[in-house]
Amino acid sequence: MSPALRTRTTTNGPKVLLLHDYRGHFYSSVVHRFHTMQVDRIAAFLREGGCDVTVTGFADVNLRTIDARGLWVVYASQEDPTLLYKSYIEDVILALVRKGARLVPGFDYFRAHHNKVFMEMLRDVALPEEFQTIVTKTFGTLEEAERASGSLRYPVVVKPAEGAMSTGVAMVEDAEAFLKHAARISRNGAWIDRIKQAVKHVVRDPESITSIHRRKFIAQTFIPGLRGDYKVLVYGDRLYTFRRDNRDGDFRASGSGRFHFDEQTPPKLLDYGERLFRSLDCPFVSIDVGFDGRQYHLLEMQFMMFGNIGLERSVRYHRRKGKAWQEVRESSDLERVVADSLLQYLHRSVRGGRG
Repeated sequence: MSPALRTRTTTNGPKVLLLHDYRGHFYSSVVHRFHTMQVDRIAAFLREGGCDVTVTGFADVNLRTIDARGLWVVYASQEDPTLLYKSYIEDVILALVRKGARLVPGFDYFRAHHNKVFMEMLRDVALPEEFQTIVTKTFGTLEEAERASGSLRYPVVVKPAEGAMSTGVAMVEDAEAFLKHAARISRNGAWIDRIKQAVKHVVRDPESITSIHRRKFIAQTFIPGLRGDYKVLVYGDRLYTFRRDNRDGDFRASGSGRFHFDEQTPPKLLDYGERLFRSLDCPFVSIDVGFDGRQYHLLEMQFMMFGNIGLERSVRYHRRKGKAWQEVRESSDLERVVADSLLQYLHRSVRGGRG
């Protein structure tokens, strides 16, 4: 047995494989050293809830010998530059699925992490119409965007697939500005590769030349009049909310650092977050929600590795009690809440026959 593989307590409950990265990191935390949750505490809480838990790293999984039938794999993702280690994680978890494991969250939700293109595709194929008020066009190359630029309804918000805190995000007023920004965020390869492609463009048939703008990106509806947005974190039956103001002279709230944690939360916002969560098959979700004075708009959603500042700095959360919302005034233990959310999800899935 690998020294990184920690002994699990045998129970008759769900079998859980808890995977961390090469540093021993799991999901993010802003209060703990090295900014990671304490994975051993999560494992301990899961064992208290009746799970048979093993904790190890991705590279320590022996795919030839592991019996993954009936195994629930709870795993971390990565946000490293160019997502190199995330690609390795993908290899491991897909191999485990081939061995009969069930991923928590499912692979679709992992695919959407740091991938706004697939996140928007999930909006279109997995969410009810209520959450499709924003229309998004996805592109794999600048050339595809050039062909579509005349048909977009401006202004639009342009975003690279990767990135956080609004990096690379811009609002553009016309086709010219759209293509200029799209060229910047979609450019791929080193400068020498771009020179080679430019030379080939001159000496060969231009239609046969590989694009040098192959970083995928999106263009989506701009919602006017938003002075900020709401962040809603749903962990099982708990909802944590806070409001974010836009940056000065900017339409973006992400990355502004202007947080308001103790304002009264509109019940309709809680209803909105609950309905979205119930339409998904995951233990927790983070959503950005805009309100234009008439209706709510789902701006973005994340299913793993999202920031937990809304839980760690909040002194309250909301929980449904009958037809009303109950505000619970207390600080929360991040690892305890995550474990409770996982337990709720696992037991609900087992009862529903998905285990």
